[in-house]
Amino acid sequence: MITSKNILNELFHLSDGDLADLSTRVKHEAHRRTLAATEHVGSEIIGLEMAKRVVTVAVGGGHSVVFVGREGSGKTMLRALAAQLGLTETFEARPCLCGNHGDPHRRCRCTERQLVSHQRHWPRAEIFCEVVAPSEREFRANLRGTSLDEIRAVIDRKGAVPGSFDAAADSLLSYAIREFGLRLPVVDTIRRVARTVAALDRSDVVTSSHLNEAINYRMPD
Repeated sequence: MITSKNILNELFHLSDGDLADLSTRVKHEAHRRTLAATEHVGSEIIGLEMAKRVVTVAVGGGHSVVFVGREGSGKTMLRALAAQLGLTETFEARPCLCGNHGDPHRRCRCTERQLVSHQRHWPRAEIFCEVVAPSEREFRANLRGTSLDEIRAVIDRKGAVPGSFDAAADSLLSYAIREFGLRLPVVDTIRRVARTVAALDRSDVVTSSHLNEAINYRMPD
């Protein structure tokens, strides 16, 4: 009989190379199962257009992304959508202990101290996305919006990644660094994401519009 103890004993006797190979095979199998289980997910997500845009940018630049929202808001579906497009570095978390922070339809019962403490345990990623479940009106109207094929088309049309920022973008970044006290690693991430946004826009240079979108995707401090 196979037991957890037997499995652990076998793992302890594997070489580093065998462990690395096993880890790779497990990741590939998990990805295969996700794709099989979510084959039509792109056409099933109602609303969540801003979150779908986040998926587009994350996939377009190979950026990791964390989706934060209350239970049932659509985080898992968005991760499945990203997986369909080839991005597996996605994570999800509750916004707070009660699960209602940031939800316009429910009152958050957490204190500021509890919020700060809870946020410290969120998975870290290059892009942060707060997910709010579609309204009842959107569900009744069956407003599906952007499809998987449309997202894939935007990514396929992506241009070259620009290397330079225009004067307005440089000025906006300097202001954001002063205003939000951004640390160097955060600034570097913002720059990378902004270049992806510009490439999706087929722009030869990063503009203030591209940079502003990237700033809005940064992880909360």
